[in-house]
Amino acid sequence: MWWVVRFDWCKLMAQRKSLAGLGVVLFVNLLFGVAFLMGRHDPHELRRQLSPELLAEVFNALTYALAILAPCMYLLFPMTLAVLVAHTFASEFDTGAIRLLLARPTPRWKLLVGQWLALTGYALAMLAILLVTSYLLAAGLFKSTGDLIVFRPLMGLGGGIIVHPWPVALWRVLLAYGLAVPMLAGTVALALMAAAITRHFAAAAILTTATFFCSYVAENLPMLSNLRPYLPVYHMLLWKWAVLETIPWARIGTDLLWTTGYTALFLTVAAVVYTRRDV
Repeated sequence: MWWVVRFDWCKLMAQRKSLAGLGVVLFVNLLFGVAFLMGRHDPHELRRQLSPELLAEVFNALTYALAILAPCMYLLFPMTLAVLVAHTFASEFDTGAIRLLLARPTPRWKLLVGQWLALTGYALAMLAILLVTSYLLAAGLFKSTGDLIVFRPLMGLGGGIIVHPWPVALWRVLLAYGLAVPMLAGTVALALMAAAITRHFAAAAILTTATFFCSYVAENLPMLSNLRPYLPVYHMLLWKWAVLETIPWARIGTDLLWTTGYTALFLTVAAVVYTRRDV
């Protein structure tokens, strides 16, 4: 199986589409860097929510690194992975490269799991680059340490703010990034399942992104409240619990179990379809 992981990883790094992850990270850093600079020089809007003492602590690298994580996990990373995974998997059928892979005496499910490991590694590299670049950029523009100011609406936690003092702030940020790993692994598995079922790049990408956005919408519709606990994305967002005043470890454990289960389900469905269909 590991030769599949190495092969897919080398293939990803040799193609221009692998730069999509780096492009997303650079884009969101540019966007947030400009926004934070504008907010520091014209903080009238922030003064409505924060006292002068808290306002002085807002502009630091930890607050920046956490604030930039939310839009990436809610929108940018799922979209990027949906397109990248769908194109990587579906292109093997379009170009006929899948026949060369199947010529080796390796079960198809191992090929699929190998691709999932390689693509998940790519997703984790995106997350690590985001953490490092966002912190270094913000440390150059603002303070490198300080209290962590959590804007609850940005994190999808309701209204108000949460303040975590230094040095607790540092491990809260690291914990949030660490808890983002299961969501990325599940997203890759979902995209692989969609690509295995459709075998078409556009259809697989649309199906994956539609699953995410429909789940976001369904979470906020009262009439679908009974369905909410069974939506996969509802449990994948466990990274946001790391910044609450008191960490709900029981909820994190439950969400982790559900996310792991959904990831295994996606891979199982993909493996069954991949194994039984002709190429």
